[in-house]
Amino acid sequence: MHKVHSIPIDLCQYALKNRKINELKLFIHLKDISSGHIKFSNTIFDYKIDWAEDLGLNHKTIKKCLKWLIEEKWLTINNKRKSIRVVGYRQLKRKMMFDNNSSALWESEDYNMFKPFCCSAVISFYRNKKRFIDHRRSATNMERASMNRKRDKDFYSIPIQYIATCIGVSKTTANSYIKIAIESGMIEVKKDIKTLKTETGKPITLEHYSSLKISYKGYVFNGRLRRGKKYVKLICANRIKSNLHLKHKRYS
Repeated sequence: MHKVHSIPIDLCQYALKNRKINELKLFIHLKDISSGHIKFSNTIFDYKIDWAEDLGLNHKTIKKCLKWLIEEKWLTINNKRKSIRVVGYRQLKRKMMFDNNSSALWESEDYNMFKPFCCSAVISFYRNKKRFIDHRRSATNMERASMNRKRDKDFYSIPIQYIATCIGVSKTTANSYIKIAIESGMIEVKKDIKTLKTETGKPITLEHYSSLKISYKGYVFNGRLRRGKKYVKLICANRIKSNLHLKHKRYS
């Protein structure tokens, strides 16, 4: 029977940053099919074909992942008893020196969705974290955040560069992770396009577009200006909504 796993966000982030999604996928699968120990008859690779079929990977990839998990001590081998021990999350978090107690619930049996799950979990966590920080930074920001929330409940602006920096990957990689998450339906994104206005609140007309392309009031737009029908438009950070269930769980 498939178990529901409360997977630490730090593990998902580690897998994305270090390109170890298949390794984490196998690790979770081994936790799923066992109570923490797996017996083998001849070698630790006895079940590589079965596991490959379960995860939609080839057996060579499974063998490579198993070796990595053993080298990194995510799995330990008892050759006398001929068993594989799957390390618990608590021990793994201590070993990896993770200090974040947030986790995401993995409930699917379709491991083809595991990478989208990891992408969505990490993006959702940092979206929530940014919203939490923004709401408490100052009274002005709280008002702005409140307006954002009223305008579109559950959606919150988060720049791609912010996600990239938090995960520790390039902006291009972060953007690809966002696309994967969107395609899975685990997060939703809405574009945020605003009419650029003067200090007095008047919309800026298209006749000023060329002079604004570089900067305006010291603000550099970096190619985010667009021509509207009558007014200059500003492409803002996308607003993201998470459809994942995140929770705070103490592993230590």
